[in-house]
Amino acid sequence: MADQEKQAPAKDVEMKDAEDEKKDGVEEPQAGQKDKDLLTLEDIRDQLRLVERGVAQKEPRYISRAVRSLQSLRKKTNDIVLWRLTVGYFPATSPSKDSLLNYLEEPMEAEAVVPFRPRTSKAAVTSILPEVDVFIHLLLLLRLLDSENMEKAKRCSDSLMEKLTSHNRRSLDLISAKCYFYHSRIYELIGQLAGIRSFLHARLRTATLRHDEEGQATLMNLLLRNYLHYNLYDQADKLVSKSTFPGNAN
Repeated sequence: MADQEKQAPAKDVEMKDAEDEKKDGVEEPQAGQKDKDLLTLEDIRDQLRLVERGVAQKEPRYISRAVRSLQSLRKKTNDIVLWRLTVGYFPATSPSKDSLLNYLEEPMEAEAVVPFRPRTSKAAVTSILPEVDVFIHLLLLLRLLDSENMEKAKRCSDSLMEKLTSHNRRSLDLISAKCYFYHSRIYELIGQLAGIRSFLHARLRTATLRHDEEGQATLMNLLLRNYLHYNLYDQADKLVSKSTFPGNAN
């Protein structure tokens, strides 16, 4: 009997350790996900700083580096990251902020407890650069596309095109070219590629007048794809014969 009483505490300790291990096993993935989201936010912040530097120094190579990061960023982005990113960058009264948040589900309070503050308190009340605005908008569009939420993706892409056409900034050229590509891709996936042909033509004329070589190259390829999709070979041949492909496009 005395031996059994001596062994009982050891059993209790073993049970407690097992419960702790089980508890730790549940909580660790959640904590790991939060750390992963924060790393993603910091990665996006670094790319947006490249965009800001490129605009300030009029150096397209910085913006080009940020654009090339989109493929890796889209694999790590989720709704919580995009929500915190949008809230962190846009001023509280920004119409663009409200528009972007409408495409996302508001995270639970526990998930958004740590605010992401990539801007100083003084800068946080001022408008962000159009280039930063468009880059964040494009990240959201890629998230909707990867989630196969095509209805929202179409509306989001249409909104992005309206935003682009309202600006005339050479520092937007590289980001805009990516936006045109995904705009066309979404309309191809929903079977409405013919509906944006006139828009692509209009943007090609604008890109040519502005000597936007990246935009010209992208839009010419998208128009050719558009024509070939509907077997419009004569129109495709006419476009090629009347156009000069820019030699310096990436």
